[in-house]
Amino acid sequence: MFEHRNRSFWGSLVQLMGFLAAWLFLMSPSATAQCTHNPTVTPNNLIFCPSGGFDTLWTQNYQGYQWFKDGVLQVGDTLRYRRVTHLDAGSMFSVDATLNGCTERSPQVMVDGWVFLLPVVATDGLRFPLCIGDTLRLRLLPPYTMHIQWTNGGIPIPGATDDTLIVTTDGDYSVSGAPELCPAFLQQLGVTLSYRFVPCPNSINENASAFGLGPFWYPNPLMGKHLYLRGEIPAKNLAVKILDAMGRCLQEEVLPAGSSVLEWKAGELPGLYTVVWHDGQRTRTQRLAVQAR
Repeated sequence: MFEHRNRSFWGSLVQLMGFLAAWLFLMSPSATAQCTHNPTVTPNNLIFCPSGGFDTLWTQNYQGYQWFKDGVLQVGDTLRYRRVTHLDAGSMFSVDATLNGCTERSPQVMVDGWVFLLPVVATDGLRFPLCIGDTLRLRLLPPYTMHIQWTNGGIPIPGATDDTLIVTTDGDYSVSGAPELCPAFLQQLGVTLSYRFVPCPNSINENASAFGLGPFWYPNPLMGKHLYLRGEIPAKNLAVKILDAMGRCLQEEVLPAGSSVLEWKAGELPGLYTVVWHDGQRTRTQRLAVQAR
């Protein structure tokens, strides 16, 4: 009798555990039947310009919809489509689509936006001082290649709509332009480029006294390995020193009489230096800038 009852107890327990396991399986997410539809969102390659714009996201035709932005339910956003603008750039969108009582969520798509660096102008031919007759070229760098307009003193220069502006006279220059990808995104340079041209001797050996200028070393700023003395060339040996910003002597040379070329040996460290030279009668000094090579 005990054995029969024991078998009944264990048999009932095994049966109960079987029912419990089946119930847990049916209630688990993995056991839930997937919907037969697979919604998607199109287009999935929207990229807006910073200046504005709008477009529409769509899904297929279902019986119900609920849109999500960055995983957050958008209250009242229950149409088949979803309007997006440039303010949505950087966000992810998906939609719950319901068909025959079964709801399935679409994969997310990103709404992106173009990002551009601020305008930059490169200079070709810039030196100090700028001499009358010199040519300076200003170049607006990509991606700003559309709707270019150069100005002088805030006034548009007629015909100056190319990426390069040739400057030969005094002025306060600036420029605006837009990228080709977003031609309505018009940006200002944001700074004024001021230049002044001064009288200078036209050759190394020309007497600068006619302009009221003493001799000076050129080019300034220095980007190469040689300095040239412009103006009156002394008839005696020329003692030259190069001092750094702390007044330390980095180079000392004696140039033969009539020489006007000095090889730079004071190092390649960019910065401000002082050139001191003495021709036996007077001592002169000049501030010299050195640019990175």
